[in-house]
Amino acid sequence: LSSMGMWGPLERVFKGGSYKDVLKILENDYKYSDPTYLVVYPDNHDKPRFNSSKSPASSKQYIDMLNFYFTVRGIPCIYYGTEIMMQGDDDPDNRRYLGTDGIKKGKKSKIYKHIKMLNALRKKVSALRYGKQENLFASDDIFVFKRYTDKDTVFVILNKSDKAYHPELEYLKYRIFYDYVTGRKVKAENITVKPHALLVLAPLE
Repeated sequence: LSSMGMWGPLERVFKGGSYKDVLKILENDYKYSDPTYLVVYPDNHDKPRFNSSKSPASSKQYIDMLNFYFTVRGIPCIYYGTEIMMQGDDDPDNRRYLGTDGIKKGKKSKIYKHIKMLNALRKKVSALRYGKQENLFASDDIFVFKRYTDKDTVFVILNKSDKAYHPELEYLKYRIFYDYVTGRKVKAENITVKPHALLVLAPLE
């Protein structure tokens, strides 16, 4: 599950592609004894970064990509520099120096703050760390799936479009949810996922 250039289809998914291509990867999960232990990562030191000169990335695309990596099954691994949308092409350009200036810049970065929020979300919701995954719906810009353990269940709705999304109720089958992202209760008929956003919903009744 890499989104780097030349490694799989996921870079294209978050740069105008379709979530349907993700399903083609996840359908192979049966080959692993426990796919929740697989490491998933948008960047590393071997290939061009998500933000490369040949395929630049916007902040919205970073948000969409990170929303996916922190909620999908597996263990997210963040390479240094991702928090400031660091550019980088082939090795060694993908290993640019971060330094103290980069660290200072990172703490003010919108992407850094988003990663911090997503990391806290994973810490709070055990199903996002250990839960099995059941894929419920995928279109070009919407991905809906369930993460569940013996004790906890959450529904994750990812929206990478420029329009708000109102999910089809048959995917949810519950009346009231607690949304871990907003910290509020919401009725099924009132669920709205803002553009380039996510919801993590725990069923209450």
